Amino acid sequence: MECTLATLIACFSWGGFYVDTEMSYQDRAVPYHYWKNVSPRPRSGVIETAFVSTISYEQESPYMRNAIGYQLKFRSVDLSAELFHDSSMKSDKDRGVNGVGIRARWFPFRARR
Repeated sequence: MECTLATLIACFSWGGFYVDTEMSYQDRAVPYHYWKNVSPRPRSGVIETAFVSTISYEQESPYMRNAIGYQLKFRSVDLSAELFHDSSMKSDKDRGVNGVGIRARWFPFRARR
Protein backbone atom coordinates (compact mmCIF):
# COMPACT_ATOMS: atom_id res chain seq x y z
CA MET A 1 0.00 0.00 0.00
CA GLU A 2 1.38 3.36 -1.02
CA CYS A 3 1.23 6.09 1.64
CA THR A 4 0.94 9.54 0.12
CA LEU A 5 0.34 12.97 1.59
CA ALA A 6 -3.15 13.03 0.03
CA THR A 7 -4.00 9.73 1.76
CA LEU A 8 -2.80 11.05 5.12
CA ILE A 9 -4.83 14.25 4.75
CA ALA A 10 -7.94 12.31 3.74
CA CYS A 11 -7.64 9.97 6.76
CA PHE A 12 -6.78 12.74 9.22
CA SER A 13 -9.66 13.89 11.43
CA TRP A 14 -9.84 17.66 11.65
CA GLY A 15 -12.29 17.31 14.57
CA GLY A 16 -9.43 17.32 17.10
CA PHE A 17 -7.84 20.56 15.85
CA TYR A 18 -8.35 23.60 18.13
CA VAL A 19 -7.42 27.27 18.52
CA ASP A 20 -7.21 28.47 22.11
CA THR A 21 -6.86 31.91 23.69
CA GLU A 22 -6.64 32.95 27.32
CA MET A 23 -6.20 36.18 29.27
CA SER A 24 -4.73 36.00 32.77
CA TYR A 25 -3.62 38.22 35.62
CA GLN A 26 -0.46 37.31 37.51
CA ASP A 27 -0.03 38.34 41.12
CA ARG A 28 3.72 38.87 40.87
CA ALA A 29 6.17 40.10 38.30
CA VAL A 30 7.73 37.73 35.80
CA PRO A 31 11.27 38.86 34.89
CA TYR A 32 11.81 39.66 31.24
CA HIS A 33 14.74 40.89 29.16
CA TYR A 34 14.82 44.03 27.01
CA TRP A 35 17.33 46.50 25.57
CA LYS A 36 17.25 49.94 27.24
CA ASN A 37 18.40 53.06 25.35
CA VAL A 38 20.95 54.88 27.55
CA SER A 39 22.17 57.46 25.03
CA PRO A 40 23.83 60.43 26.76
CA ARG A 41 22.90 63.97 25.79
CA PRO A 42 25.38 65.15 23.17
CA ARG A 43 27.70 68.01 24.16
CA SER A 44 29.75 68.02 21.00
CA GLY A 45 26.81 67.68 18.62
CA VAL A 46 27.70 64.05 17.85
CA ILE A 47 24.76 61.78 18.59
CA GLU A 48 25.66 58.42 20.07
CA THR A 49 23.20 55.63 20.65
CA ALA A 50 23.95 53.06 23.31
CA PHE A 51 21.79 50.18 24.52
CA VAL A 52 22.16 48.17 27.71
CA SER A 53 20.79 44.68 28.31
CA THR A 54 18.26 45.00 31.14
CA ILE A 55 16.17 42.62 33.20
CA SER A 56 12.89 44.10 34.39
CA TYR A 57 10.83 42.86 37.32
CA GLU A 58 7.85 45.16 36.70
CA GLN A 59 4.42 43.59 36.82
CA GLU A 60 3.04 43.57 33.27
CA SER A 61 -0.47 42.11 33.73
CA PRO A 62 -2.69 41.20 31.95
CA TYR A 63 -1.08 38.41 29.95
CA MET A 64 -2.47 36.84 26.77
CA ARG A 65 -1.90 33.25 25.68
CA ASN A 66 -2.66 31.98 22.19
CA ALA A 67 -2.32 28.35 21.11
CA ILE A 68 -3.06 25.95 18.28
CA GLY A 69 -3.19 22.26 18.95
CA TYR A 70 -4.66 18.85 18.41
CA GLN A 71 -6.67 16.80 20.93
CA LEU A 72 -7.50 13.11 21.07
CA LYS A 73 -10.34 11.90 23.29
CA PHE A 74 -10.45 8.43 24.80
CA ARG A 75 -12.86 6.91 27.34
CA SER A 76 -11.61 8.71 30.43
CA VAL A 77 -8.50 10.53 29.18
CA ASP A 78 -7.98 13.46 26.81
CA LEU A 79 -4.51 13.90 25.26
CA SER A 80 -3.43 17.09 23.51
CA ALA A 81 -0.34 18.70 22.02
CA GLU A 82 -0.07 22.40 21.24
CA LEU A 83 2.15 25.27 20.15
CA PHE A 84 1.65 28.46 22.17
CA HIS A 85 2.76 32.06 22.70
CA ASP A 86 2.32 33.83 26.05
CA SER A 87 3.09 37.54 26.48
CA SER A 88 2.11 40.73 28.27
CA MET A 89 -0.63 42.82 26.69
CA LYS A 90 0.50 45.91 28.60
CA SER A 91 4.17 46.06 27.63
CA ASP A 92 5.87 46.49 24.28
CA LYS A 93 9.18 45.45 25.90
CA ASP A 94 8.00 41.95 26.74
CA ARG A 95 8.85 39.50 23.95
CA GLY A 96 6.81 36.70 25.45
CA VAL A 97 7.40 32.99 25.68
CA ASN A 98 6.98 30.52 22.82
CA GLY A 99 6.56 26.87 23.67
CA VAL A 100 5.27 23.40 23.00
CA GLY A 101 2.91 21.73 25.43
CA ILE A 102 1.71 18.18 25.92
CA ARG A 103 -1.27 17.60 28.21
CA ALA A 104 -3.13 14.61 29.59
CA ARG A 105 -6.45 15.13 31.40
CA TRP A 106 -8.04 12.28 33.32
CA PHE A 107 -11.80 12.34 33.93
CA PRO A 108 -12.42 9.61 36.53
CA PHE A 109 -16.22 10.10 36.53
CA ARG A 110 -16.79 10.51 32.79
CA ALA A 111 -19.55 8.30 31.48
CA ARG A 112 -18.39 5.61 29.08
CA ARG A 113 -19.32 6.19 25.46
